[in-house]
Amino acid sequence: MGKVELRNSNIVIGKNVCFRGDIILDGDGPIVIGDDVRINHGCYLLASKDGGITIGSKTGIAPYTYIIDMDHGTKAGDNYHTQPDIVKKVVIGKNVWIAQNCTILKGSVIGDNAVCAAKTVITGKQIPENAIVAGIPGRVIKYKN
Repeated sequence: MGKVELRNSNIVIGKNVCFRGDIILDGDGPIVIGDDVRINHGCYLLASKDGGITIGSKTGIAPYTYIIDMDHGTKAGDNYHTQPDIVKKVVIGKNVWIAQNCTILKGSVIGDNAVCAAKTVITGKQIPENAIVAGIPGRVIKYKN
């Protein structure tokens, strides 16, 4: 169902991983996807050489989610594309649910069993295990019982 576009040769995919729809895995850094992961239509993952993206087993990622381990510098007066990239690894734990249209930025660490509500933006923060996160920027709104 759909096309998985591999623009990165540094990818490790676990057992029983399901890609549903058009997905892009990009960059030159490591992307490691655990067992029994589901990644849905329109997702984009970009891993840089000095960073990387790790997704734990049994995690689900809903459509149109972006996971990116870098951004450009923001020095005044310089063009963004000439500034050095700022790179930090992204780590998503096991059994995490990431709802539709989430954005997970450089340096984000999402603990096991966490939930990211639809349209949440994780801005390089550490999300505890069992937390339910929502908003822009993402904040813990409660914990699973």
